[in-house]
Amino acid sequence: MSLLASLMAGRADKLEQLSRLRYVKSSIESLQIDMVQHSRTITEPALPSNAWKGSTADNFDEKRDKALRSFKKISQNEMDEAIRLIDNKIGTIQTSIHTTDLRIEKEKQRIQKEK
Repeated sequence: MSLLASLMAGRADKLEQLSRLRYVKSSIESLQIDMVQHSRTITEPALPSNAWKGSTADNFDEKRDKALRSFKKISQNEMDEAIRLIDNKIGTIQTSIHTTDLRIEKEKQRIQKEK
């Protein structure tokens, strides 16, 4: 395989990776929005203190609060971190594609000179 063909194949692979990462990022962002919207349902229905009392009520409140904290941790911290990592990888691949484009152009010029 010629250098030019190899560079072009590598560029195509990187473009495919870039496309997949952008799709995954979009999916995570969409899920994150859904989670934020649905986190409100964890505290519904509102249960006033005069509605029920005792250890069962306390246990329920504790479990509900724990679920809400977990939901927020995932939707805010963990998904934000995943998006940040994906953004970093997207930037790395974009830089690599740019470098490959320059190498492809240089190789095309070299081939043209040889003709």
